[in-house]
Amino acid sequence: MACEPLFLTADFTAAPGTQTSAILESGPSATGPWTFMREVELTGQVGATYDTTPSDGIPTWYRWTGDPGGTTIVQGPITPASTGDAVCVRDPLRPWANLTFGFCSTPEALTAAACGTTSDPFVWGGWGSKVRRADAGLFDRFDSETPADVYGRRKNLDTSIRFLTKTNAARIAVYDLFSWGGPLQITAPAAYGWEPYTVQPGDLTEAYLSDTIDQRWPHRLWSAPATVVDDSAVGPIQGTICANWCTVAETWPTYADMTAAGGTWLDILEGETQCPGGEPAEAFRDTFTRTVASGWGTADTGQVWSVIQGTTADFSVDGTRGLHTHAAIGAFHTTSAEYSSPDATMRANWSINQVPAGNGMDIHYTLRTLNPTNFYSARIFVAAGGAIQLTLRKVVGGVESALATLATGLTYTANTVYTVRFAVQGTSLMAKVWQVSGTEPAAWQVTAVDTDLTLPGRVGFRSLTRAGLTNTPPIVFAFDNLVVTP
Repeated sequence: MACEPLFLTADFTAAPGTQTSAILESGPSATGPWTFMREVELTGQVGATYDTTPSDGIPTWYRWTGDPGGTTIVQGPITPASTGDAVCVRDPLRPWANLTFGFCSTPEALTAAACGTTSDPFVWGGWGSKVRRADAGLFDRFDSETPADVYGRRKNLDTSIRFLTKTNAARIAVYDLFSWGGPLQITAPAAYGWEPYTVQPGDLTEAYLSDTIDQRWPHRLWSAPATVVDDSAVGPIQGTICANWCTVAETWPTYADMTAAGGTWLDILEGETQCPGGEPAEAFRDTFTRTVASGWGTADTGQVWSVIQGTTADFSVDGTRGLHTHAAIGAFHTTSAEYSSPDATMRANWSINQVPAGNGMDIHYTLRTLNPTNFYSARIFVAAGGAIQLTLRKVVGGVESALATLATGLTYTANTVYTVRFAVQGTSLMAKVWQVSGTEPAAWQVTAVDTDLTLPGRVGFRSLTRAGLTNTPPIVFAFDNLVVTP
Protein backbone atom coordinates (compact mmCIF):
# COMPACT_ATOMS: atom_id res chain seq x y z
CA MET A 1 0.00 0.00 0.00
CA ALA A 2 1.34 3.45 -0.92
CA CYS A 3 3.27 5.40 1.69
CA GLU A 4 3.36 2.67 4.34
CA PRO A 5 6.52 2.46 6.47
CA LEU A 6 8.81 -0.54 6.09
CA PHE A 7 8.90 -2.92 9.06
CA LEU A 8 12.33 -4.11 10.19
CA THR A 9 13.34 -6.68 12.79
CA ALA A 10 16.58 -8.32 13.92
CA ASP A 11 17.11 -11.32 16.20
CA PHE A 12 20.20 -11.28 18.43
CA THR A 13 19.28 -14.35 20.50
CA ALA A 14 21.92 -16.50 18.80
CA ALA A 15 24.66 -13.91 19.35
CA PRO A 16 27.15 -14.19 22.21
CA GLY A 17 26.48 -11.92 25.17
CA THR A 18 23.27 -10.13 26.02
CA GLN A 19 22.40 -7.35 23.59
CA THR A 20 20.16 -4.69 25.15
CA SER A 21 20.01 -2.22 22.27
CA ALA A 22 21.18 -1.84 18.68
CA ILE A 23 22.26 0.96 16.38
CA LEU A 24 20.33 0.83 13.09
CA GLU A 25 21.86 2.25 9.89
CA SER A 26 20.89 2.21 6.22
CA GLY A 27 22.98 2.20 3.05
CA PRO A 28 22.94 1.64 -0.73
CA SER A 29 24.95 -1.61 -0.59
CA ALA A 30 25.93 -4.45 1.75
CA THR A 31 29.10 -2.54 2.63
CA GLY A 32 27.60 0.92 2.99
CA PRO A 33 28.32 3.76 3.23
CA TRP A 34 26.04 3.72 6.27
CA THR A 35 23.71 6.47 7.47
CA PHE A 36 22.59 6.47 11.10
CA MET A 37 18.83 5.99 11.55
CA ARG A 38 18.18 5.42 15.26
CA GLU A 39 18.99 3.40 18.36
CA VAL A 40 16.53 0.54 18.92
CA GLU A 41 15.82 -0.94 22.34
CA LEU A 42 15.70 -4.76 22.28
CA THR A 43 13.01 -6.86 23.92
CA GLY A 44 14.19 -10.40 24.64
CA GLN A 45 17.21 -9.61 22.42
CA VAL A 46 14.90 -8.94 19.46
CA GLY A 47 14.72 -5.52 17.84
CA ALA A 48 11.71 -4.19 15.97
CA THR A 49 11.24 -0.81 14.33
CA TYR A 50 10.28 0.87 11.05
CA ASP A 51 12.01 2.71 8.27
CA THR A 52 9.38 5.43 8.26
CA THR A 53 10.70 7.11 5.11
CA PRO A 54 11.86 4.26 2.82
CA SER A 55 13.20 5.07 -0.64
CA ASP A 56 10.27 3.84 -2.72
CA GLY A 57 11.30 1.18 -5.23
CA ILE A 58 15.04 1.58 -4.43
CA PRO A 59 17.01 -1.39 -2.96
CA THR A 60 18.33 -0.59 0.51
CA TRP A 61 20.54 -2.45 3.01
CA TYR A 62 20.23 -2.17 6.78
CA ARG A 63 22.93 -2.80 9.39
CA TRP A 64 22.16 -3.54 13.05
CA THR A 65 25.02 -3.29 15.57
CA GLY A 66 24.20 -4.76 18.97
CA ASP A 67 25.30 -3.24 22.27
CA PRO A 68 26.99 -4.52 24.32
CA GLY A 69 28.91 -7.05 22.27
CA GLY A 70 29.09 -5.36 18.88
CA THR A 71 27.35 -8.19 17.01
CA THR A 72 26.46 -7.01 13.50
CA ILE A 73 23.47 -8.10 11.39
CA VAL A 74 23.24 -6.85 7.79
CA GLN A 75 19.94 -7.23 5.93
CA GLY A 76 19.22 -6.55 2.28
CA PRO A 77 18.66 -5.74 -0.37
CA ILE A 78 15.15 -4.73 0.67
CA THR A 79 13.13 -2.95 -1.99
CA PRO A 80 10.11 -1.03 -0.66
CA ALA A 81 7.04 -1.06 -2.87
CA SER A 82 6.70 1.90 -5.19
CA THR A 83 4.13 4.50 -4.19
CA GLY A 84 2.95 4.62 -7.80
CA ASP A 85 0.98 7.66 -8.89
CA ALA A 86 0.76 9.20 -5.43
CA VAL A 87 2.52 11.80 -3.31
CA CYS A 88 3.51 10.69 0.17
CA VAL A 89 3.92 13.27 2.93
CA ARG A 90 5.52 11.59 5.92
CA ASP A 91 6.55 12.57 9.43
CA PRO A 92 9.59 10.37 10.16
CA LEU A 93 8.87 10.37 13.91
CA ARG A 94 5.08 10.03 13.77
CA PRO A 95 4.34 7.56 10.95
CA TRP A 96 0.71 7.14 12.03
CA ALA A 97 0.11 10.73 10.83
CA ASN A 98 1.40 10.16 7.26
CA LEU A 99 -0.82 11.23 4.37
CA THR A 100 -1.20 9.90 0.80
CA PHE A 101 -2.25 12.38 -1.90
CA GLY A 102 -3.81 11.59 -5.26
CA PHE A 103 -4.19 13.89 -8.25
CA CYS A 104 -7.03 15.69 -9.99
CA SER A 105 -8.11 14.54 -13.44
CA THR A 106 -6.54 17.69 -14.88
CA PRO A 107 -4.14 20.19 -13.28
CA GLU A 108 -6.69 22.98 -13.65
CA ALA A 109 -9.31 21.03 -11.69
CA LEU A 110 -7.69 21.64 -8.31
CA THR A 111 -9.85 24.68 -7.52
CA ALA A 112 -13.08 23.02 -8.60
CA ALA A 113 -15.27 21.73 -5.79
CA ALA A 114 -15.51 18.25 -7.27
CA CYS A 115 -11.85 18.22 -8.43
CA GLY A 116 -12.63 16.26 -11.54
CA THR A 117 -13.85 12.75 -10.83
CA THR A 118 -11.28 11.69 -8.27
CA SER A 119 -12.55 10.27 -4.98
CA ASP A 120 -9.32 10.93 -3.08
CA PRO A 121 -9.94 13.01 0.06
CA PHE A 122 -6.35 14.32 -0.26
CA VAL A 123 -5.40 15.88 -3.61
CA TRP A 124 -1.91 17.11 -4.42
CA GLY A 125 -1.69 20.56 -5.98
CA GLY A 126 2.01 20.87 -6.61
CA TRP A 127 5.36 22.37 -5.73
CA GLY A 128 6.14 26.03 -6.10
CA SER A 129 9.25 27.43 -7.72
CA LYS A 130 12.62 26.38 -6.38
CA VAL A 131 14.70 29.25 -5.05
CA ARG A 132 18.36 28.80 -4.21
CA ARG A 133 19.70 31.78 -2.25
CA ALA A 134 23.31 32.94 -2.33
CA ASP A 135 23.78 31.58 1.17
CA ALA A 136 22.36 28.13 0.39
CA GLY A 137 23.64 25.66 2.93
CA LEU A 138 23.01 27.98 5.87
CA PHE A 139 19.96 28.58 8.03
CA ASP A 140 19.45 32.03 9.51
CA ARG A 141 19.10 31.53 13.26
CA PHE A 142 18.88 34.37 15.73
CA ASP A 143 20.32 36.73 13.08
CA SER A 144 23.58 34.78 13.01
CA GLU A 145 25.13 31.85 11.24
CA THR A 146 27.47 29.79 13.38
CA PRO A 147 29.40 26.60 12.67
CA ALA A 148 26.95 24.77 14.95
CA ASP A 149 24.06 25.98 12.80
CA VAL A 150 25.77 24.77 9.65
CA TYR A 151 26.61 21.40 11.19
CA GLY A 152 23.13 20.97 12.72
CA ARG A 153 21.20 21.36 9.48
CA ARG A 154 22.22 22.33 5.97
CA LYS A 155 19.76 24.20 3.84
CA ASN A 156 19.20 23.15 0.22
CA LEU A 157 16.56 25.41 -1.30
CA ASP A 158 13.25 27.22 -0.73
CA THR A 159 9.96 26.23 -2.34
CA SER A 160 6.28 25.88 -1.45
CA ILE A 161 3.59 23.20 -1.46
CA ARG A 162 -0.11 23.28 -2.25
CA PHE A 163 -2.85 20.67 -1.81
CA LEU A 164 -6.59 20.16 -1.40
CA THR A 165 -8.68 18.26 1.14
CA LYS A 166 -12.29 17.29 0.50
CA THR A 167 -13.63 16.05 3.84
CA ASN A 168 -13.66 17.20 7.44
CA ALA A 169 -11.77 14.06 8.46
CA ALA A 170 -9.06 14.93 5.92
CA ARG A 171 -8.87 18.47 7.29
CA ILE A 172 -8.30 17.14 10.82
CA ALA A 173 -5.64 14.74 9.52
CA VAL A 174 -3.77 17.70 8.03
CA TYR A 175 -3.83 19.39 11.43
CA ASP A 176 -2.37 16.23 12.96
CA LEU A 177 0.45 16.02 10.43
CA PHE A 178 1.47 19.68 10.43
CA SER A 179 0.80 20.58 14.06
CA TRP A 180 4.20 19.38 15.31
CA GLY A 181 6.31 21.47 12.97
CA GLY A 182 8.11 18.90 10.83
CA PRO A 183 10.50 18.22 9.24
CA LEU A 184 8.49 16.15 6.76
CA GLN A 185 9.57 13.92 3.90
CA ILE A 186 7.75 14.28 0.58
CA THR A 187 7.98 11.59 -2.10
CA ALA A 188 6.48 12.29 -5.54
CA PRO A 189 6.02 10.14 -8.69
CA ALA A 190 9.08 9.83 -10.91
CA ALA A 191 7.43 11.97 -13.61
CA TYR A 192 7.77 14.94 -11.30
CA GLY A 193 11.56 14.85 -11.56
CA TRP A 194 11.79 15.44 -7.79
CA GLU A 195 13.76 13.04 -5.66
CA PRO A 196 12.41 12.43 -2.13
CA TYR A 197 12.96 15.62 -0.18
CA THR A 198 12.93 16.44 3.51
CA VAL A 199 11.28 19.81 4.07
CA GLN A 200 10.79 22.13 7.00
CA PRO A 201 7.31 23.61 6.39
CA GLY A 202 6.53 27.20 7.21
CA ASP A 203 3.20 28.72 8.24
CA LEU A 204 0.31 26.62 6.90
CA THR A 205 -2.52 28.55 5.22
CA GLU A 206 -6.03 27.05 5.11
CA ALA A 207 -8.43 28.64 2.62
CA TYR A 208 -11.85 28.10 1.10
CA LEU A 209 -11.85 27.38 -2.62
CA SER A 210 -13.54 30.59 -3.78
CA ASP A 211 -16.17 33.07 -2.73
CA THR A 212 -18.65 31.52 -5.14
CA ILE A 213 -18.62 28.15 -3.39
CA ASP A 214 -20.86 27.61 -0.37
CA GLN A 215 -18.52 27.61 2.63
CA ARG A 216 -20.51 24.83 4.25
CA TRP A 217 -18.61 22.52 1.89
CA PRO A 218 -15.71 20.82 3.72
CA HIS A 219 -13.23 21.44 0.89
CA ARG A 220 -10.09 23.36 1.85
CA LEU A 221 -7.13 24.60 -0.18
CA TRP A 222 -3.84 24.52 1.73
CA SER A 223 -0.48 26.12 1.06
CA ALA A 224 2.78 26.55 2.92
CA PRO A 225 6.30 27.72 2.21
CA ALA A 226 8.86 24.97 2.66
CA THR A 227 12.61 24.85 3.05
CA VAL A 228 14.25 21.75 1.64
CA VAL A 229 16.93 20.50 4.03
CA ASP A 230 19.61 17.87 3.76
CA ASP A 231 18.87 16.08 7.00
CA SER A 232 15.81 14.33 8.39
CA ALA A 233 14.46 14.27 11.90
CA VAL A 234 16.36 12.20 14.45
CA GLY A 235 14.67 10.83 17.54
CA PRO A 236 12.36 8.10 18.84
CA ILE A 237 9.37 7.12 16.73
CA GLN A 238 6.33 8.60 18.41
CA GLY A 239 3.00 6.82 18.64
CA THR A 240 -0.52 7.70 19.55
CA ILE A 241 -1.61 6.89 23.08
CA CYS A 242 -2.72 3.56 21.59
CA ALA A 243 0.25 2.93 19.32
CA ASN A 244 3.57 3.30 21.01
CA TRP A 245 6.38 0.91 21.83
CA CYS A 246 6.33 1.68 25.57
CA THR A 247 2.69 0.70 25.93
CA VAL A 248 3.25 -2.48 23.94
CA ALA A 249 6.22 -3.41 26.11
CA GLU A 250 4.05 -3.04 29.20
CA THR A 251 1.46 -5.42 27.77
CA TRP A 252 3.61 -8.06 26.06
CA PRO A 253 6.77 -9.51 27.71
CA THR A 254 8.18 -10.29 24.25
CA TYR A 255 7.20 -9.51 20.66
CA ALA A 256 6.51 -13.21 20.20
CA ASP A 257 3.77 -12.97 22.85
CA MET A 258 2.18 -10.13 20.92
CA THR A 259 2.18 -11.93 17.57
CA ALA A 260 1.04 -15.19 19.18
CA ALA A 261 -2.02 -13.32 20.42
CA GLY A 262 -2.85 -12.29 16.85
CA GLY A 263 -1.25 -8.84 16.83
CA THR A 264 0.70 -7.53 13.85
CA TRP A 265 3.43 -4.92 13.59
CA LEU A 266 1.28 -2.60 11.51
CA ASP A 267 -1.42 -2.92 14.15
CA ILE A 268 1.03 -1.48 16.69
CA LEU A 269 1.86 1.43 14.46
CA GLU A 270 -1.76 2.28 13.65
CA GLY A 271 -3.15 1.75 17.13
CA GLU A 272 -5.02 -1.50 16.62
CA THR A 273 -2.99 -3.45 19.19
CA GLN A 274 -3.70 -1.25 22.19
CA CYS A 275 -7.00 0.22 20.93
CA PRO A 276 -9.17 -2.58 19.52
CA GLY A 277 -11.06 -1.42 16.47
CA GLY A 278 -8.51 1.29 15.85
CA GLU A 279 -10.62 3.95 17.50
CA PRO A 280 -8.41 6.88 18.53
CA ALA A 281 -8.41 7.33 22.28
CA GLU A 282 -7.89 10.55 24.11
CA ALA A 283 -4.30 10.88 25.27
CA PHE A 284 -4.09 11.50 29.03
CA ARG A 285 -0.73 11.83 30.74
CA ASP A 286 0.44 14.02 33.58
CA THR A 287 3.94 14.22 35.03
CA PHE A 288 3.04 17.26 37.17
CA THR A 289 6.21 19.07 36.10
CA ARG A 290 4.66 22.48 36.70
CA THR A 291 3.97 24.71 39.69
CA VAL A 292 0.40 25.55 40.68
CA ALA A 293 -0.31 27.20 44.02
CA SER A 294 -4.05 26.53 44.12
CA GLY A 295 -5.64 23.60 42.25
CA TRP A 296 -3.89 21.27 39.81
CA GLY A 297 -4.06 23.31 36.61
CA THR A 298 -3.81 21.52 33.27
CA ALA A 299 -2.35 18.06 32.54
CA ASP A 300 0.51 17.52 30.10
CA THR A 301 -1.99 16.40 27.44
CA GLY A 302 -4.41 19.29 27.96
CA GLN A 303 -7.06 17.96 30.35
CA VAL A 304 -8.14 20.51 32.94
CA TRP A 305 -8.14 19.27 36.52
CA SER A 306 -11.12 20.23 38.68
CA VAL A 307 -11.45 20.25 42.44
CA ILE A 308 -14.59 18.21 43.17
CA GLN A 309 -14.40 17.87 46.96
CA GLY A 310 -12.40 20.14 49.24
CA THR A 311 -11.13 23.70 49.19
CA THR A 312 -9.11 24.72 46.14
CA ALA A 313 -6.35 26.07 48.38
CA ASP A 314 -5.77 22.52 49.69
CA PHE A 315 -4.60 21.37 46.24
CA SER A 316 -1.32 22.27 44.56
CA VAL A 317 1.42 21.07 42.20
CA ASP A 318 5.00 21.38 43.46
CA GLY A 319 6.90 20.78 40.22
CA THR A 320 7.01 16.99 40.52
CA ARG A 321 3.73 15.91 42.18
CA GLY A 322 0.06 16.78 42.48
CA LEU A 323 -0.80 17.27 46.15
CA HIS A 324 -3.88 16.85 48.36
CA THR A 325 -3.10 18.71 51.61
CA HIS A 326 -5.40 17.90 54.54
CA ALA A 327 -5.18 20.71 57.10
CA ALA A 328 -7.84 18.98 59.22
CA ILE A 329 -9.00 15.42 59.93
CA GLY A 330 -12.16 13.84 58.56
CA ALA A 331 -12.79 15.17 55.03
CA PHE A 332 -12.63 13.95 51.43
CA HIS A 333 -10.40 15.70 48.91
CA THR A 334 -11.05 14.91 45.22
CA THR A 335 -9.51 16.03 41.92
CA SER A 336 -10.61 14.72 38.53
CA ALA A 337 -10.57 15.43 34.79
CA GLU A 338 -12.73 14.41 31.84
CA TYR A 339 -11.88 11.26 29.84
CA SER A 340 -13.78 10.28 26.70
CA SER A 341 -13.54 6.47 26.80
CA PRO A 342 -15.63 4.32 29.17
CA ASP A 343 -12.89 1.68 29.07
CA ALA A 344 -9.72 2.91 30.73
CA THR A 345 -6.61 1.79 32.55
CA MET A 346 -4.95 4.31 34.84
CA ARG A 347 -1.52 4.01 36.40
CA ALA A 348 0.00 6.51 38.83
CA ASN A 349 2.29 6.77 41.81
CA TRP A 350 1.15 7.77 45.31
CA SER A 351 2.71 8.54 48.68
CA ILE A 352 1.71 9.99 52.07
CA ASN A 353 3.97 12.08 54.29
CA GLN A 354 2.92 10.25 57.48
CA VAL A 355 2.03 6.74 58.65
CA PRO A 356 -1.54 6.69 60.03
CA ALA A 357 -2.01 6.52 63.80
CA GLY A 358 -5.30 6.02 65.64
CA ASN A 359 -7.21 5.20 62.44
CA GLY A 360 -6.58 4.81 58.72
CA MET A 361 -6.24 6.87 55.55
CA ASP A 362 -7.81 6.21 52.14
CA ILE A 363 -6.68 6.80 48.56
CA HIS A 364 -9.11 6.15 45.70
CA TYR A 365 -8.11 5.89 42.04
CA THR A 366 -11.42 6.62 40.27
CA LEU A 367 -12.80 5.76 36.81
CA ARG A 368 -16.20 6.25 35.11
CA THR A 369 -16.90 9.03 37.59
CA LEU A 370 -20.22 10.70 36.79
CA ASN A 371 -20.31 12.70 40.04
CA PRO A 372 -19.20 12.21 43.69
CA THR A 373 -22.01 9.70 44.23
CA ASN A 374 -21.45 7.48 41.17
CA PHE A 375 -18.02 6.02 40.31
CA TYR A 376 -15.74 2.96 40.38
CA SER A 377 -12.53 3.00 42.40
CA ALA A 378 -9.47 1.06 43.41
CA ARG A 379 -9.06 2.00 47.05
CA ILE A 380 -5.82 1.86 48.99
CA PHE A 381 -6.55 1.74 52.73
CA VAL A 382 -3.51 2.36 54.91
CA ALA A 383 -4.45 1.23 58.42
CA ALA A 384 -3.02 2.56 61.67
CA GLY A 385 0.56 1.30 61.78
CA GLY A 386 0.82 1.09 57.96
CA ALA A 387 -0.82 -2.18 56.80
CA ILE A 388 -1.97 -1.71 53.17
CA GLN A 389 -5.27 -3.10 51.90
CA LEU A 390 -6.41 -2.99 48.24
CA THR A 391 -10.14 -2.96 47.44
CA LEU A 392 -12.24 -2.65 44.28
CA ARG A 393 -15.28 -0.53 45.07
CA LYS A 394 -18.29 1.08 43.50
CA VAL A 395 -20.41 4.02 44.58
CA VAL A 396 -23.87 4.04 42.99
CA GLY A 397 -26.46 6.57 44.07
CA GLY A 398 -24.27 7.45 47.02
CA VAL A 399 -24.15 3.86 48.31
CA GLU A 400 -20.63 2.43 48.52
CA SER A 401 -19.97 -1.31 48.12
CA ALA A 402 -16.82 -3.43 48.17
CA LEU A 403 -16.45 -5.72 45.13
CA ALA A 404 -13.14 -7.42 46.00
CA THR A 405 -10.61 -7.03 48.83
CA LEU A 406 -6.97 -8.04 49.36
CA ALA A 407 -4.73 -7.74 52.39
CA THR A 408 -1.52 -7.06 50.46
CA GLY A 409 0.96 -7.89 53.21
CA LEU A 410 2.69 -4.57 52.52
CA THR A 411 3.46 -2.13 55.33
CA TYR A 412 3.67 1.57 54.62
CA THR A 413 6.48 3.84 55.78
CA ALA A 414 6.24 7.63 55.45
CA ASN A 415 7.01 9.12 52.00
CA THR A 416 7.54 5.71 50.37
CA VAL A 417 6.25 5.79 46.78
CA TYR A 418 3.88 3.07 45.53
CA THR A 419 2.20 2.53 42.17
CA VAL A 420 -1.40 1.48 41.50
CA ARG A 421 -2.71 0.21 38.18
CA PHE A 422 -6.52 0.24 37.96
CA ALA A 423 -8.56 -0.86 34.94
CA VAL A 424 -12.23 -0.87 34.03
CA GLN A 425 -12.78 -2.74 30.75
CA GLY A 426 -16.39 -3.47 29.85
CA THR A 427 -17.86 -5.06 32.97
CA SER A 428 -14.47 -6.13 34.38
CA LEU A 429 -12.62 -4.26 37.13
CA MET A 430 -8.97 -5.04 37.98
CA ALA A 431 -6.25 -3.54 40.16
CA LYS A 432 -2.80 -4.12 41.64
CA VAL A 433 -0.33 -2.22 43.83
CA TRP A 434 3.44 -2.41 44.26
CA GLN A 435 6.32 -0.35 45.60
CA VAL A 436 7.76 1.79 42.82
CA SER A 437 11.28 0.54 43.51
CA GLY A 438 10.11 -3.06 43.06
CA THR A 439 8.63 -5.07 40.18
CA GLU A 440 5.05 -4.83 38.96
CA PRO A 441 3.09 -8.03 39.70
CA ALA A 442 2.40 -9.97 36.51
CA ALA A 443 -1.21 -10.74 37.46
CA TRP A 444 -4.02 -8.54 38.69
CA GLN A 445 -4.28 -8.80 42.48
CA VAL A 446 -8.02 -8.10 42.70
CA THR A 447 -10.70 -8.56 40.03
CA ALA A 448 -14.46 -8.15 39.93
CA VAL A 449 -17.39 -7.95 37.52
CA ASP A 450 -20.06 -5.25 37.74
CA THR A 451 -22.65 -3.82 35.34
CA ASP A 452 -23.97 -0.74 37.15
CA LEU A 453 -21.82 2.00 35.58
CA THR A 454 -21.28 1.88 31.82
CA LEU A 455 -20.87 5.49 30.65
CA PRO A 456 -17.59 7.35 30.21
CA GLY A 457 -16.84 9.82 32.96
CA ARG A 458 -14.00 11.44 34.82
CA VAL A 459 -10.62 10.07 35.90
CA GLY A 460 -9.20 11.16 39.22
CA PHE A 461 -7.96 10.76 42.77
CA ARG A 462 -9.79 10.88 46.09
CA SER A 463 -8.16 11.01 49.54
CA LEU A 464 -9.59 10.77 53.05
CA THR A 465 -8.21 11.28 56.54
CA ARG A 466 -10.57 9.27 58.74
CA ALA A 467 -12.04 10.55 61.97
CA GLY A 468 -10.04 9.28 64.93
CA LEU A 469 -6.62 9.84 63.40
CA THR A 470 -4.13 11.17 65.93
CA ASN A 471 -1.64 12.42 63.34
CA THR A 472 -0.75 16.11 63.37
CA PRO A 473 -1.86 17.94 60.20
CA PRO A 474 -0.99 18.80 57.54
CA ILE A 475 -1.28 15.32 56.06
CA VAL A 476 -0.16 15.39 52.42
CA PHE A 477 -1.15 12.84 49.77
CA ALA A 478 1.05 13.06 46.63
CA PHE A 479 0.37 11.73 43.12
CA ASP A 480 2.70 11.53 40.13
CA ASN A 481 3.31 10.04 36.67
CA LEU A 482 -0.32 9.47 35.70
CA VAL A 483 -0.91 7.56 32.46
CA VAL A 484 -4.43 6.73 31.25
CA THR A 485 -4.92 4.35 28.31
CA PRO A 486 -8.10 2.88 26.84
